This record gives sequence, C-alpha cells and structure tokens, in this order.
Amino acid sequence: DRSGQFIVLRPKEFAILVYLMERPEEVVSRHELALNIWRDSEIWTNTLDVHVNHLRRKLDKPFKNPLIQTVHGKGYTIDERKNI
Repeated sequence: DRSGQFIVLRPKEFAILVYLMERPEEVVSRHELALNIWRDSEIWTNTLDVHVNHLRRKLDKPFKNPLIQTVHGKGYTIDERKNI
C-alpha cells in the first residue's frame, strides 16, 4: 500500500522491498541483495536489475517521489522519509 493504493508484488520483488526497508537510508550492494534474496552471489546482474526495475515501476512510477534510489557504483537504498 502506497498512498492508499494497493500494489501487487511478485515474491522476489516483495523480498527486495523488505530487505531494503529493513535497512533504511543504508546503501545495499547488488552483491548483498543477490546473497540474501537469491542465496547466490553468482546470479546474473541482469536478473537483479530486472526485478528492481519491475519493483520501481510498481512503486515509483505513479508517484512524484521515488522510493528506491540508485547509488551509482554502490547499490540501492530506500528513503523512508518519502511518502509510502
């Protein structure tokens, strides 16, 4: 639920969101996501990128303030101060 809108997420999308939200304002590397979501540090980075892009389309596209931020060369972060 973001701003009163129900959002349907796939299991991996939900797992990524939970993992990031448990670490507010902390930069989570792609490697860390791979280890903790897929339990595999060797997943193709494209697989992770596709899941994050799908999650962004569902969570961020309809809203003015994006929730998921990319920290170039480091990973992803969520700013909980943004409206959820």
